[in-house]
Amino acid sequence: MNMNWNDPTFLRMASAVIQWFVIALASVAVCLQTVKHFVDLREKRISGELGIMKDKEQRERQQELRKQLDEAEHRIRSLDMELNVDFSAKWKDGIPPDPNHWLIKSGDAKTATLQLVVRGGSVIPVNFYQINGLTFRLIDADIVRMTFRTNASPGSDVYTLLPDQIEAIRNLDFLGFIYRSAVDGTAVTMRHVRTDFFVNGRLSFVANCNPTGSIDLKPESEGMMTFAVRGDMKVAPAKPY
Repeated sequence: MNMNWNDPTFLRMASAVIQWFVIALASVAVCLQTVKHFVDLREKRISGELGIMKDKEQRERQQELRKQLDEAEHRIRSLDMELNVDFSAKWKDGIPPDPNHWLIKSGDAKTATLQLVVRGGSVIPVNFYQINGLTFRLIDADIVRMTFRTNASPGSDVYTLLPDQIEAIRNLDFLGFIYRSAVDGTAVTMRHVRTDFFVNGRLSFVANCNPTGSIDLKPESEGMMTFAVRGDMKVAPAKPY
């Protein structure tokens, strides 16, 4: 057909072709718009999932950092032990000694040794030095409680441990102050031993036991003596004494 722009028939046919072409383009546009819509939805979903993953990773990093900071704050940097020991004896003339006469300073001498049993089976020896706040208190007619606080030596392997890694203390040796001249006879009995452990200045865990047997004071026994508690004493979270 000749293209005659003055021919109405040609113009009608051209208009129809153009109309179908417009319809075809419109259909393509609708399809493309539909595809774009699904692409946008997928992009938003994937972006949302990536955002959630990034937020989760960020929270996990923050939680790990908080955990590391919390562990660093709770790791042992200083360790003090408060020792409470109840002694009973038949006091001379039936009168317990005056606790005020028992206040003695030990200077920088070694005051206690023990082993810490760590989760997993490791055993860490710890030496303690200095005596702080040594006191004696009458509990009843024949029992006196000796109390003092002492400091773990620097350089011990106990430092950097977490307190909850410690399961027991073993083989406790400590200084005791028993005056033979105050005892009628030679037998002195340890009724109860309690150890309070202060980690970084705060009461953290305790261990206690009731030893068996009596201590036979030698004629030369006077003043500072070393006492021993053999075996394991299980540790527990600190509670008021």
